[in-house]
Amino acid sequence: YASFLVLFMFSLYVLLYVIVVSILGEERTGVRLILKFEPAHHRDVAGVCILYAISNTISRIALNYVSIPFGMVFKSCKLVAVMLASGLVLGKRYSFYEYVVALGFVSGMGLFANSDWQDTDAADGSDLRMLTGVALLVAALSCDAVLGNLQEKVQKRGVVSGELELMYLQSLAGAAALVALTAGTGELGAALVLCGSDGRILPTLLVWAVFNMAGICLLLKMVHDFSAVVAALSGLIRKLLSLAISFALFPKPLTAGHATGILLIFGATA
Repeated sequence: YASFLVLFMFSLYVLLYVIVVSILGEERTGVRLILKFEPAHHRDVAGVCILYAISNTISRIALNYVSIPFGMVFKSCKLVAVMLASGLVLGKRYSFYEYVVALGFVSGMGLFANSDWQDTDAADGSDLRMLTGVALLVAALSCDAVLGNLQEKVQKRGVVSGELELMYLQSLAGAAALVALTAGTGELGAALVLCGSDGRILPTLLVWAVFNMAGICLLLKMVHDFSAVVAALSGLIRKLLSLAISFALFPKPLTAGHATGILLIFGATA
């Protein structure tokens, strides 16, 4: 139910945003309920909404095919993708040292992926599942590369009033698209039935969504105050902690290749 998870998070944020702004008012909160944009900004706004929904959905679908540590390590290379895309979207340039750091990320990702691949059993179709997961993660990473720079562009040009309004815009558009998608595939009905069948599911979803939303809002704040590259770099700290917790709570093989890959990726930021 990957699409439903993302839909739940989007819908919860929109609901909370509408309630808070309705009670406190637009002047006190500094954000708007009814969003209007100049025609010149329509393409960038549409790009942010579409890419945000696609990236979040694909990333969670990919976890059906690859391990959570693999997914986190792969997404850690978002920094490299954002750097490359920022040259196209915002015209930014980076130093030779920064590209050496990027090479460390790519090398570490390759080592980690190769080690994970060697641990799979080709006889039960794991190779095909791994390839499918990698393809989905590449697609999500490609969306993230352009998305981060578009988010920086619309915030710094004053198209939206800060990260809270941007999150509202993204979530509103994403929720509308995912309602249609999940209703059409039958996932929405099945997920709602599952939530109703076990009282533990909804509270768990609420906690997950709240923490996820808080993290996204903080990253958008960094994008506004600094840049998409800085936000991607800071996200590595969260991924490192998540990776450590994942290996601690859910024991899995940790080979020399895994360890070396992790050190290259996270060590490159030092």
